[in-house]
Amino acid sequence: MTFLHEYQVRQLMHIAFFSSSSSNCDAYKDLDLYRDPAFLTEREWSCADPQCGKIYDREQMENRLLQIVRHRERMYQMQDLVCIRCNQVKAAHLTEHCECAGSFRCKESGSEFGKVIEIFLDIAKHQKFRLLEEYIFWILYPTK
Repeated sequence: MTFLHEYQVRQLMHIAFFSSSSSNCDAYKDLDLYRDPAFLTEREWSCADPQCGKIYDREQMENRLLQIVRHRERMYQMQDLVCIRCNQVKAAHLTEHCECAGSFRCKESGSEFGKVIEIFLDIAKHQKFRLLEEYIFWILYPTK
């Protein structure tokens, strides 16, 4: 994908957010697992609704983040190739060069993908989401 720099920064800043609902009252809240003081200090997180107060399920939160990472990994692996000269998406499967004689490259570089996935790794380490951490470590360092 060709991103504007501003869009990339915004995307990376909001990656730690996701919506979660209390199974008791169905109140939705955007959770910032990376910067919210409540998530940095408390071991049990509860619904912000004072009448509810039900504790969020950490396993459910980790599984949701794992789904996001798996989807992101699939999208990276299935991305289009684009011409480095004319920016057209590669249409024919067997061609090595574009009609304009340009070479093809991935829309999103490996380093861009790695930056996004490393944010999830930081969250996994900080929140002690071991399954998520192991899965991301496997993506980033497959031979270790």
